[in-house]
Amino acid sequence: MKEPEIVVLSGENRLDQYGNFFFKDKAGKEHKIGEKRKDKDQIAALVAANPNRGVKLIWGVYAREGKEYDIIKSIELVEEGLPEPVPVTRYPPSGPPSKSREDGMREGLQSKNRSFAISYAKDLVCAGSIEIDSLCIYADKILDWLDKPVV
Repeated sequence: MKEPEIVVLSGENRLDQYGNFFFKDKAGKEHKIGEKRKDKDQIAALVAANPNRGVKLIWGVYAREGKEYDIIKSIELVEEGLPEPVPVTRYPPSGPPSKSREDGMREGLQSKNRSFAISYAKDLVCAGSIEIDSLCIYADKILDWLDKPVV
């Protein structure tokens, strides 16, 4: 069973199509009160009436078909010991800022041109027009030609 935890209510609450009550804390974590709970309406009213307030979630265990699930046993309002709100990051930053669409297309075209240049130079080797030792030199020349701007 989980230890009791203190969270700050965000005010984002909802009922799903089955009658389960969901509420979010300021950290973005969603908590569920099952539809079959006898005290669901009291808990929902407490949560809905106290946005941006701290509550203590007291956990219990629900056993069904041999499995145990952590559930919220009760909720109490708290005034002290509130945790600092944690900003929600939906998508973690990953390296440098993303490139523009044009930059991506340009890089894709350059990569494609390099592949074509190597392939064409290989074809020249296979045809016997150049020696294999010259493949990179001719690939560079073909790449220069492919990368020229169209006038």
